[in-house]
Amino acid sequence: TSKWVHLHFGDEGLKCLFRRVHAALRPGGLFLLEPQPWSSYRKNAGLAPHLLRNYGAIQIKPPQFRELLLGEIGFARCE
Repeated sequence: TSKWVHLHFGDEGLKCLFRRVHAALRPGGLFLLEPQPWSSYRKNAGLAPHLLRNYGAIQIKPPQFRELLLGEIGFARCE
């Protein structure tokens, strides 16, 4: 799901999704995310012109999601 939000709405759309999830969680709640590999983004980006445009503008790649979630969005690590 995060891949499709990212492809349709870009980095800001992905951040908005993460912020909404963070706000919706109850205290102590968990958010499990399994980001898709960047290669799968490319495979699906060609399905529509707007997806390909957004794909080209994406700056936040899946390996950076953890840093984004823990930093800017405000999630905490769960061990």
